[in-house]
Amino acid sequence: MKRAPGGPTPDGVLPAAALLAATLCLFGPLFIYYTNLPEYPFFARDIIPHLAVAALFCASLIFLLTRLLPPGQRRRIAGLLIAISYLLWIQGNIIGWWQGVLDGSEIRWEALRLQGVLDGALWIAVCAAALLGSRFLSRTARGWCAALSLVQALGLVHLIYESPKELSSNGYWADTRVLPSFSPENNVILIVPDGFQNDLFQSIIGEDSRHRDVFDGFTFFRNALGGFPMTNPSVPLMMTGLYYDNTVPIQTFIRSAYHSRSLPTVLKENGYQVHVTNTAMRTFEMSIASNTKIQPWRALVNMNNLAHLYDVTLLRYLPTAAKRRVWTGYSGLIERWVDDYMVRGGKGDLGAVGPALHREVGPFEEMILRADARFAQPTFKYFHVMIPGWPFTLNERLEYEEMPWVGASYRRQAIATLRLLEKYLGVLRDIGVYDNSMIVIAADHGQGYQFPPTADMLQRCAGDGDAGRDAERMVMALGHPLVLVKPPRATGRMRVSDAPVTLGDIPKTVADILELDADFPGRSMLDVAEGERRERRFFYHVDGPEWGRPYLSSMREFVVSGMVWCPAAWRRTGRMLLPGGDGAGMYSPGTAITFGEHGTYKRYQMTGWEPGGELYSFIEHVHLERRYHCLDVPIDVIPGIAGMPSLVIPVTRTEAGLGLRATLAAFDRPGGPPAGTVELYVNGSRTDVWHVTGSWREYASSIPGESTAGGILTIALDVPGEAGADGERDVPRIAIRSLTLSEE
Repeated sequence: MKRAPGGPTPDGVLPAAALLAATLCLFGPLFIYYTNLPEYPFFARDIIPHLAVAALFCASLIFLLTRLLPPGQRRRIAGLLIAISYLLWIQGNIIGWWQGVLDGSEIRWEALRLQGVLDGALWIAVCAAALLGSRFLSRTARGWCAALSLVQALGLVHLIYESPKELSSNGYWADTRVLPSFSPENNVILIVPDGFQNDLFQSIIGEDSRHRDVFDGFTFFRNALGGFPMTNPSVPLMMTGLYYDNTVPIQTFIRSAYHSRSLPTVLKENGYQVHVTNTAMRTFEMSIASNTKIQPWRALVNMNNLAHLYDVTLLRYLPTAAKRRVWTGYSGLIERWVDDYMVRGGKGDLGAVGPALHREVGPFEEMILRADARFAQPTFKYFHVMIPGWPFTLNERLEYEEMPWVGASYRRQAIATLRLLEKYLGVLRDIGVYDNSMIVIAADHGQGYQFPPTADMLQRCAGDGDAGRDAERMVMALGHPLVLVKPPRATGRMRVSDAPVTLGDIPKTVADILELDADFPGRSMLDVAEGERRERRFFYHVDGPEWGRPYLSSMREFVVSGMVWCPAAWRRTGRMLLPGGDGAGMYSPGTAITFGEHGTYKRYQMTGWEPGGELYSFIEHVHLERRYHCLDVPIDVIPGIAGMPSLVIPVTRTEAGLGLRATLAAFDRPGGPPAGTVELYVNGSRTDVWHVTGSWREYASSIPGESTAGGILTIALDVPGEAGADGERDVPRIAIRSLTLSEE
């Protein structure tokens, strides 16, 4: 249809505004959602209406604002909007710089300067070209917008088809209004302070005995062992007594384990109301809880989660120079704004202290202010609080403070956690439910920091020596969670027990004390004698950036017999639990271990590998003194294992030894050298040094036969780099494509 003489000249602003808004507010967030399904507790159908409204609002706002400009300026704006939309898509889907894992640590922006120069130059050039060609772009705006919209729509359809099924827990939402209410007669309360180490608690109460008085009637099991180093398999162990063995997808295991026989189902069968928090979604079968329900089509979407989704979208789609304005530490600009708004907009009456309300303080204060004993039915309460684990942003005065990732900060946040627990236990006394309640305070795992054992603890290890050193100190710390148990009507100052117990004993302990008819694995903690040489199991695995995959990474089994803090008590069995139960896991000599997106290295993976290309992975540099230390003292670790990029490979013993071949290359890194040194460690001993150049090349070394005697090879690679003038290390980017072990 031709434009009528004298009619308005098409400026292309409307389709350009719609494209920009759809790219940043609809397509981008959905792309992030489908590539990170386990991170968000809602279905796509729950957020699409929110995203569509946000896109419509942004498009309308842009369009209305541009109507205030003269026609010539509107054409330039239209061209610029189209160019920015294409640049956003290119930045997020083609360039896709790697910034690291969003785990709360600071992104090292200074290492991304070259990336910033490169993509900044691209943005400037394209935007300048768009302004010069704005007349052409405005006339053909509909074609440009339709093309990019179609590309994004088709890409999203393909991503949805390739993505795993959305989790069954998505769509459930917990009614948290019932959490502060209890029965005056019978309650079971399970509090999980995430990552609270047992030895840290021992250290804190040793310096300040007042904490002992708060835990009246409790038994502190300081020789408790966890089952896993991370949350997702640990909580089901605490609820069912069952160990996840990696033979089925973990979400399948969670559903079947909870429904077959679990602590909440047994309590529910015995008349208890089961109340959980929304933080339980990934580790709890939400359909069991009494206070959860499936939301209808217009489900309630947590504003913090939605804000986080938009922040991650901005982090992916914006140029590097703008990314650092959006993302700081653990959260982004929009999420911080939502948090601040929540504080100023109605939650200040919940007892917030300090300049900002930490996300874990508010729920505690709400339960404290609203606590009552109004339920006729007995209740089971499950609270999972994300402290004192990473990131460290809550100081001992319950004030928000961004602290460095060191043991001293962990300790400060642990003291804050104890203060909140003490306030909570105090209000339980005030409303008259403390004495008649069974209370279990149990962390899901340790945090990996080493704290000096007390003289009494060291005495318990006397005579054991350091035999074998089968477990590095970091692994031992991860397997040492806090466990405190108070039966109903128990009184007296907190008792300390060295009984060898595990997190898997919790269901049996609760059932026996309450005299419930239930057959759980494990034993009642109160029936375990302190001097027993009970063998307990711990499975070490690493799941960082791929937390949401169906299976966990290969799990290395340890048997612990004795005191958890004694190195001689830990023994590697040589058993590996591979994803999907893939055979016995024994390595066949001559088989290439491949790296990259679909590499076979994942079955042997421990720590330290960064995503690279489809056929290779980067070797992550980890400066141990920076990453793993407590109270500013480096951890005692086995060199070449803890923190370094490593593989744990089950092998058949051979007298002749093995030959090792690896294909490596050095990549140009912003500001870094194009070549570097790689140190090879075998079972903790440095055996070779390779000088890696910029082209793919095979490097070889020999492994003596005695290294295979234990049936396990720990192969670790370290890229130490060179010390710079500013104290930082200049570390090259080294990639690995394959590694092969062959008989000599």
